[in-house]
Amino acid sequence: MGSVAETGDRLQSIHMGRVGDPLKPSIFDFYAVCKIGGERAVIDSGLKYWVSLRQTYIAIPDAMSLMDPIMFHQPIDTCIELNTCFDAGRGLVNCLDVLEDSDFWRRVYNMGGGPECRVMFIDYLDRMMRMLGMGDFREIMERRWFALRNFHCQYFEDSHVLNDYIHNWGETLEDHYRQVMANRSLTLKIVGVLNRVPGLRSLIRRTAYKRMKGMVSGKDGTLYWYESRNEKRITAFYGSFEKYESIGDWGDPDMPDLNPEWVRLDHGYDESKEQLELADLQGAARFRGGELLTEEWNGDMYTPLKWRCAFGHEFEG
Repeated sequence: MGSVAETGDRLQSIHMGRVGDPLKPSIFDFYAVCKIGGERAVIDSGLKYWVSLRQTYIAIPDAMSLMDPIMFHQPIDTCIELNTCFDAGRGLVNCLDVLEDSDFWRRVYNMGGGPECRVMFIDYLDRMMRMLGMGDFREIMERRWFALRNFHCQYFEDSHVLNDYIHNWGETLEDHYRQVMANRSLTLKIVGVLNRVPGLRSLIRRTAYKRMKGMVSGKDGTLYWYESRNEKRITAFYGSFEKYESIGDWGDPDMPDLNPEWVRLDHGYDESKEQLELADLQGAARFRGGELLTEEWNGDMYTPLKWRCAFGHEFEG
């Protein structure tokens, strides 16, 4: 099982991705590095029946269990194509029904819920906070608590390719929201009702603000990084202390574009060709700043070849 984290930060205008895009894990994302290493090991294993499914954010009904400082590591304009936990599980089970002679095997796929499961993080946050009874998230969270970069997630241009094989698209973003609503605890339901009472609304929001500030003030929180002068973390997630300090309030002119245009990343070769040639591989390597060292190739996509990367490392794969 791969991960969307393998391709790292994909903010506008490269927020729509596909298999073949550069593997570029975010700084400090050791999870993504491990996923890339594991995927590489499977690809090079020589196994006949394997696939790597790069799973997106798996949305679960128990949304409160995800209240963690990592939610503030996400830029507010992060584009997410989520997968409900039920669709994710169904997709894995359906892999077992794919025939052995199918061209499904020995490939990498992006696994998401499709166009009906796409949402920008700021819109997702707004809907979730209201459903959980906390009201307008802008009243309980400060904008500078959210990182400006160095996370992951994207819309998948090609998640339909996997769906054509395993038919994992069964639920939508609205289905996920309904699952969250149905899973709310009695306490959250009561909070939601009390939040409509003018005299209690300010108390609830002060309490919620205090809880959120507590999360970002912990050792994995963005506010803690700033106040403890953690230059490495601030540089990775914001660019600099100055950029952190310059972040405005909700609705200020420096808010990111919430309806961005997207640009497809070029892969450095003619993708319309049914059969690639040695020259195509050489061109793809040069496009990435590297070099194909193998001088002859029989056209078999699974034959290991020798390469040199842009940093001078030589490897086979």
